Amino acid sequence: MSYSLLKSETPKNTEALKYQLKQFGLNPEEWEVSPSNSNQFLILNQSDSNFQFFGRTCDDSQKLQWQSIQLYKI
Repeated sequence: MSYSLLKSETPKNTEALKYQLKQFGLNPEEWEVSPSNSNQFLILNQSDSNFQFFGRTCDDSQKLQWQSIQLYKI
C-alpha cells in the first residue's frame, strides 16, 4: 500500500477535507467523506444517501486539499 493511500485514509485528513467542503458551498455537518483510493473520495449526504459527490484531492505542501468536486449521484 502506498504512502499517499495511507495518508489520505487518516481520520485527521478526512476531517480536514470535510471542513474544506465549505469552499464549495456545502455544510460540512451534512456530509461524510469516505476514501475511494489514494486521491479520490466519495462525499455522501448524511440525510439522503442518494445525494453524492465525487472528489479528487492533491497534496500541496504536505496538506491534503480538494482539487475538484463533481456531482456523482442525485
